[in-house]
Amino acid sequence: MRKLPEIPVSIVPEQGSKPKEICRGLVDIVMQLFEPNSDGKTLIQLVDEGLERLSDKVGVTEKRRLMDKVNNVMDDLIKNHLPEYLEFKEGKYKATAKFKQHHKTMGYISSRLGDWAAPGPQKTWDDIRGLYSPINPK
Repeated sequence: MRKLPEIPVSIVPEQGSKPKEICRGLVDIVMQLFEPNSDGKTLIQLVDEGLERLSDKVGVTEKRRLMDKVNNVMDDLIKNHLPEYLEFKEGKYKATAKFKQHHKTMGYISSRLGDWAAPGPQKTWDDIRGLYSPINPK
């Protein structure tokens, strides 16, 4: 059996209704903002890099919708997850002046990105069983 080719696309327009999928698709791109000598990325650069080969195949309306969704999740990331390390300034997402390249800082940022992109709380077997328990009828 032949090896299937890897598709480097990390976001697609269909993810628009699922913000966490967009977040997961952006994690690697956001990590690039913290690389040495990074000048930051504009909203359109984030979307185009996420779409990769599909970028020129996606219509203007779909791309605009996706840009709005990416803008929303990036605002959430800046305000609620990485306020000390990430900012939107002069039309670009970039590392703040407070950010210093260090393995512990990068570990913290990676962890916060993981929390940001993680799906909601997972249901345990006890949660599911509790829904149907005779003691707690729903």
